Amino acid sequence: MRSTITAVTALALGLGALTACTTDPEPTPTITVSTTPTASTSPTPSPSPTPSDTPSPTPSPTLDADQLAAQSIINEFFRISNELSKNPELPLQPLADITTGETQAIYVKEIADFRAMNAIQTGDVDWTVLSVSPVTQREAERLAVVNVCTDNSMMDVVDQQTKLSILPKDRSTTIRWTIDAVEENGVWRVGDLTTAPVEDCSQ
Repeated sequence: MRSTITAVTALALGLGALTACTTDPEPTPTITVSTTPTASTSPTPSPSPTPSDTPSPTPSPTLDADQLAAQSIINEFFRISNELSKNPELPLQPLADITTGETQAIYVKEIADFRAMNAIQTGDVDWTVLSVSPVTQREAERLAVVNVCTDNSMMDVVDQQTKLSILPKDRSTTIRWTIDAVEENGVWRVGDLTTAPVEDCSQ
């Protein structure tokens, strides 16, 4: 397994440094981890991220159906991350459902910590899928490596009471990601990933 998250993620939350400035954080919510994605249930209805209306992947001139499926789960990861960071009322289960391993543990906790700080994201993290490798077999799972570039320049994270930014002024706004999209038993999820700040996406 690769070492995953760097100190500066594309969500630009900087939670490692920011958590030290908070007091009495709320406990991290319990997340159900399952081998197949399932919707969380509760006695009372709760809002959830808007589902993406994406048709089944069909081959394109450059990507086959498996590569398109890998690309689709990466797009869903960034879409859901944006929604959960902007709306603290949404449940975290959809993010847990499409991630696995260390990436699941870190990113679910990151957004939970973000909410405990009474912080909210304004604007979106924009992302571009740069490439998707051919799918290969790795033990019981199939794997595609997806390269992504994100731009955080149009988003901010603010304290919900003061409306003041809590992000460092010198934060990196362009991040290069290398992400494992993994498929097991017909289900694609976001696996191990690495990130690095770059000057632009051509690097």
